[in-house]
Amino acid sequence: MSLDKRVGEQVGSKQADDAIGIEEGAKRMSGAGADDEKERTESEGEVVGSQAPRPRPYEALFKVDEKGRTLLFDAAERGRLDVVEKLIFRLAGTGLSPMRLALITWKDHAGLTAAEVAEQNGHREIVRLLHSEQGRMEYFG
Repeated sequence: MSLDKRVGEQVGSKQADDAIGIEEGAKRMSGAGADDEKERTESEGEVVGSQAPRPRPYEALFKVDEKGRTLLFDAAERGRLDVVEKLIFRLAGTGLSPMRLALITWKDHAGLTAAEVAEQNGHREIVRLLHSEQGRMEYFG
């Protein structure tokens, strides 16, 4: 099963578009516009009026499969450097609890990180990227 298809099945079209970096795809498909955005509060994703709350875009990146693996693991395992970059750079890398660092250091049920999975599959550029981002955030974080 392709990574893009798994993303779509796992998290739905809007979150999948956000997860792989395709801007505004679901908004155009659903016809949602600026008026819809005004009815939501930014801080909590709460709803004003009768609309259902929309999940935050980053939530899709932390959904796990039966092995405890996120989308980052799939991209790293398949050698998809372009997708790995899009996934990690969608998240904040600074602050008290950087979400990018949380995603990069996430361990599956076997205790492996996405970098370790990439290394097992011979994807050295992905390993370098994930380790350098992790080190940078731990040093400057």
